[in-house]
Amino acid sequence: MYCLLGKNGAGKSTLLNIIADISKPTQGKVWIGGLNYQEDELAIKKELGIQSEFDQIIGDLNAIDYLQWIGMLYGMNKSASLERIENLLGYFFENEEELLKKSKSYSSGMRKKLSICAAMLH
Repeated sequence: MYCLLGKNGAGKSTLLNIIADISKPTQGKVWIGGLNYQEDELAIKKELGIQSEFDQIIGDLNAIDYLQWIGMLYGMNKSASLERIENLLGYFFENEEELLKKSKSYSSGMRKKLSICAAMLH
């Protein structure tokens, strides 16, 4: 896990927007783990998870179903995905019963934690 720190206007949000394909770079290059992002975008994206201030949780799914869907999008095999999901949810959440409810009923804090789990899943 990494943290991106910098002063206001230093380009933190711009960098994350470029990595998330929200913006395109106007100059320079982005290197991540020794790979050029413009040349190796797919390989890099398979290794990255980003959790922004806005969650993208599907409200009609519970936490487990949502994370299984995320795992499927990343091409994870089901058993590895389930093991990772159990570990993440066990770390971030205490009340397992709450996780069986549809995520649209979750508090904003629970939604943030679920978004972090999704970013860390693969």
